[in-house]
Amino acid sequence: MVKNIGNFLTVTMSSTSNRAYSPIRVVPQSAAIIPLGSSLLRFSTKMMRYELELVQGTPVTEPEVDSLPNAEFTRNTFEPNYEQHRVLEALARPLLKDPSAVPRVVIPSTKELAEESTSATPTSASSQRAAWGACTTRAKRTWNAT
Repeated sequence: MVKNIGNFLTVTMSSTSNRAYSPIRVVPQSAAIIPLGSSLLRFSTKMMRYELELVQGTPVTEPEVDSLPNAEFTRNTFEPNYEQHRVLEALARPLLKDPSAVPRVVIPSTKELAEESTSATPTSASSQRAAWGACTTRAKRTWNAT
């Protein structure tokens, strides 16, 4: 079995023997079984291409899969609230601008999202008073009503 423990490079595995099979792509953080016979692993960086030849002499079987858990599966749909919608929108924005971009590279970190959201909110004292004024007025009305 071959496991790609990297974060960016994809490995392509292809046959070099008479046992031909379609090339297998092993994306980051995934694994694939090495087929019987001779296989060539290829990956490349900006500076160089790499090739490794592997020979698998005995057949490999997949590990046994345990039975499914007895818990119920989720059946409901997810309806994000306003804040969750804003976070999802901020995470998707770089991919909407450039769909060919690599998600691991262009999606901002949570720290960057937090900095972006604090810079987007009004910071002047008058705008904060205006925003809080509506809240305190409602709170006073609720307080007086009880």
